[in-house]
Amino acid sequence: MKKRIIIVGDSFSLGVGADWPPFEKVHPLAPPIGDTWIENWKRLTSDYIKDYKLQLDEGIKENTSILESMASLQRMYRAWCNKVLETDYFSLLKEENPNLTHDEMNLDPGLKHKRQSLESYPGTWSNVLRELLTDIEVINLSQGGNSMGSVVSSLSSFLNTSKNNSQFDTLVFFQAPDPIRKQLILRDLPKWVNTDQEEYNLNLEHLLNLNVATINKITLDKHTDSTYDFTGHNLAYIENDLSIGEWYQNIYNMQQICKANNFSMAWCSAQIPITDIQSNFDNEFSNVMNLDVRFDRMPHQIDSQFESLANMHRDIGIEHVNYEDIFSGCMHFSGEVQKHFAEYMAKSLKDNKDFWWQK
Repeated sequence: MKKRIIIVGDSFSLGVGADWPPFEKVHPLAPPIGDTWIENWKRLTSDYIKDYKLQLDEGIKENTSILESMASLQRMYRAWCNKVLETDYFSLLKEENPNLTHDEMNLDPGLKHKRQSLESYPGTWSNVLRELLTDIEVINLSQGGNSMGSVVSSLSSFLNTSKNNSQFDTLVFFQAPDPIRKQLILRDLPKWVNTDQEEYNLNLEHLLNLNVATINKITLDKHTDSTYDFTGHNLAYIENDLSIGEWYQNIYNMQQICKANNFSMAWCSAQIPITDIQSNFDNEFSNVMNLDVRFDRMPHQIDSQFESLANMHRDIGIEHVNYEDIFSGCMHFSGEVQKHFAEYMAKSLKDNKDFWWQK
């Protein structure tokens, strides 16, 4: 029976940052980010890693001035990305050459920032992993901004629209995003869900892309002025720590889906170190419903360094990549780091089959 790995998580799982640095790949008419931005970013991110190592080796306090400067540069980078994506390239090209037809125009902004542009991008860690594991099918259902609830929804939707699940020996490797995230899941599935599986995979984000945990009003349809006000809900959700119970419940739900389908299952947190979760650091991670969450199915069991998906990327980057080339402008990980992480995963999957392929 052919083996299959299904990956589900958030932007770190998806591989955001794989096209870093993007500046030579954006549209020729895109606005520039500025002459000094990239030099400043490389210097600061390198200093950030050096400071992190000093914290580990010598126990010094974190240099908050580095974080503040990086946050300022991140805001500049996000603003630049928005300008690149919002630029009217059609009008600019028409000004240059009025005789150009639409088919002759390059209207692609050139940024790999969403699921649709990253799913087939060869530099993401899951796509590199797919090339390394020639005898195993690798499917990535991840979407930037996902909550733990929408991780469950992603897997459920995929399984319900797939007709050949029994033909595979399946491993589900999911990543649990931070507990505070909560999504509004849309009920009306697009027409393509039951017709074109490939198109469904490309457009999966449209099922669950409304994050309601940190904003008060959401406009569901850009063509109308109608909004949903979640202020009261968000205050109750966050102030009363309702998030942690829901987080554990959805991790448990993923376990049960895998058990019901006879799938192997492993999981890790997206960013929060597993040591903080298991120790219930600052009483933030109480398993309030006392659910049987399978901590034994975390790769931390076979590699103590694997504390979260993001931390493992960071540590592998420190080991293999120049410090200035580890982080993308949105504090995800460069394609070079993701390549080394994929190589690590491929080796772990081969060397630790008894762990990974376990129900």
